[in-house]
Amino acid sequence: GVVRCYQCGIQVCYCEACAIEIHQNSLFHHYMEIWQDDYFQPFKLPSGVMLDPNPHCDQVIWKSVACFSVEGAPRTIDFPFCSCECEAVKLIKFRYWPGSPVNPNVAFTFEYMDLLE
Repeated sequence: GVVRCYQCGIQVCYCEACAIEIHQNSLFHHYMEIWQDDYFQPFKLPSGVMLDPNPHCDQVIWKSVACFSVEGAPRTIDFPFCSCECEAVKLIKFRYWPGSPVNPNVAFTFEYMDLLE
């Protein structure tokens, strides 16, 4: 299907493969939608496409976190966590503020937190 990305521009559309390739090295998570069943639906990149886990750790666990941003609706994003670093610190490195210092299931983009200041 056709994928559109709000951060790249409302008129910018990609095929599925190109959307993944273009966004795979993006630190920030763009909100994308894919045209399926006669309407646009949320498009989630496959786990691990955008976030590189710790290259020195072989015990990486991917965990889904509900993320809020200035773009509106919350999105679930899979983050790579490992025992080498606490989850809250890892989220902060990806520019997401954890909803809890221990075992966070919710996070907010730094831009979202700036709006609340």
